[in-house]
Amino acid sequence: MHSVPRQVPAALLQPGVVLMVALVICGLHGCSFLERFDAANSPANPVDDIVGVSVPLGWAANLALAAHSGQDLDCTSIVDHCEGFACLERVLIEIGDACPLPLLEGGEGSISVWGTWLDDDLALLNFDFSDARAGGRSLIRDRLLGAVASQSEHWVDLQWAWQGVDVDDLGLETEQSLWSVSVERVAQGAEPQSDILHLSGLSQLADVQLGPDRELGAAQVSLAAAVFSPECGLNPISGEAAWHQFGTDEIGLQVVSFHSECDGLADTAGLYWGGLELELVR
Repeated sequence: MHSVPRQVPAALLQPGVVLMVALVICGLHGCSFLERFDAANSPANPVDDIVGVSVPLGWAANLALAAHSGQDLDCTSIVDHCEGFACLERVLIEIGDACPLPLLEGGEGSISVWGTWLDDDLALLNFDFSDARAGGRSLIRDRLLGAVASQSEHWVDLQWAWQGVDVDDLGLETEQSLWSVSVERVAQGAEPQSDILHLSGLSQLADVQLGPDRELGAAQVSLAAAVFSPECGLNPISGEAAWHQFGTDEIGLQVVSFHSECDGLADTAGLYWGGLELELVR
């Protein structure tokens, strides 16, 4: 039987208060917003990273919130059930025919979502994608921590922000990101084969190398109004992206527009003209 957590007073649901509570709870449960970007396991095209991570992120959040609210889905199970405000609950999502991952041709494996519920429709979520595959390949990131998600009858909204800094004798690497995913529910509750994802995000990266051959590199990547339909697992069907990069030896601007054809490509202008092949998995 599904139990409804104690409702939180409306004053506590203001965005600033939610983020403050999220930080406190995240600290209590041992998670961290300072998750360093794993460049070795990410594609070279920075747009791939935002899209390839945001799609499974929003899809899994949609199903986890629905399962916690009591919706009966063939692919979800609550492994570690909890009751009460700010308790931790794990939702397991089995990828398959009932719930195909909206990347490539449906995917396989499972995704675990740990949720700290602030009320029945608001949670701090942590994701484990390490057992999920799409096209026989791993997803871009194995884990993602500290996303704030809320749901209404026809929408799920998710925000993820983090800052990472790595300093040693050789230089400095830093990254700041804010990604947003909105899931448009086509019916009341989650429909894993039909719901549409709306993606946006911004990432800023800088790399300063010290020593005799000093080098400086920086990039800013943005994604705006990208729409990812479950009918096409290869590319967003609309929206735009851009990244601006400069450094000791290079400077450039790349502009990307997504189109309705499901071909795994995006239209480009800037550094290169033509079609950019998207790689949404490792």
